[in-house]
Amino acid sequence: MKQRVALVALVLAVAFAAPALAQKSAMLGGKHDVRATGNTGDACAGCHTPHSANTTYKALLWNRSYVPTATSFTPYDATTNPDFKGGAVSLGASSATSLLCMSCHDGTSALNAVINVPNATTYKTGTVPVGSLLGTDLSNDHPVGFSYDASITGQGTPAKLVQTPDPTKVKLFGTAGARRVECGSCHDVHTTTLGFLRSTNTNSALCIACHI
Repeated sequence: MKQRVALVALVLAVAFAAPALAQKSAMLGGKHDVRATGNTGDACAGCHTPHSANTTYKALLWNRSYVPTATSFTPYDATTNPDFKGGAVSLGASSATSLLCMSCHDGTSALNAVINVPNATTYKTGTVPVGSLLGTDLSNDHPVGFSYDASITGQGTPAKLVQTPDPTKVKLFGTAGARRVECGSCHDVHTTTLGFLRSTNTNSALCIACHI
């Protein structure tokens, strides 16, 4: 009986682990795989390391030597659009995930600027290509680093935002009452499909997960 229970537990563990494994492995060969062409070394170490990580982002075991500061950017906020209801935009500690994205996409840091390079691994040189370069002026991009809950409170009547967006389509960061929109709200770096979107935007499905 104990053996049967153990077998069932093992089957369930594999079943639930499979989607996660598939998701992470999907980035291999994609644009976020920054290994040099033909290199078969460690792809994950382009961003993550098991040892001596960037301590500012140790929860992610961040392996990149450069992360920009909040003051590096011109954000999309009420200055850009007086109707913006997301409150003060912060690209500081509360928006660390967006700064991680911008450590490459601001075009400042080379793709091979990692702290620890595993044996037999080489990375691409240069910065992100023009099509992926956002630069430091984010006022012409979808706002990030703002409070979704402040937007809900300030949106007025009729409502313009969905109170609780479908988590299978978009991701809000933080806890209830302090949910934030970041780059990762719409994008998943560990996939190669859908333009790195978390879900399809057919018929604007991703947009209307939040916007009414």
